[in-house]
Amino acid sequence: MSHRPRIAVEPSGHENREWLAAAVEAGGGEVVEPELAEGLVWAANTGIDALRAGVAQASSATWVQLPGAGVEPFVDARDHDHI
Repeated sequence: MSHRPRIAVEPSGHENREWLAAAVEAGGGEVVEPELAEGLVWAANTGIDALRAGVAQASSATWVQLPGAGVEPFVDARDHDHI
């Protein structure tokens, strides 16, 4: 049996969360709480403070997928521990 990546899809309650979670599962991943996640799929395209909090919750995540190709709205969320 192969390893199923543990992925958090946040923020909870966001309108895109349900279909993104379904996509994670269809791709072989397991949707988990942020504290257990290896990766974080961020559904919202705004909210730097919320993203910072999400990254802090998903402290074991090694990557974050933002909702679009442009990262400009999130540039200020970077820090030395999460670049």
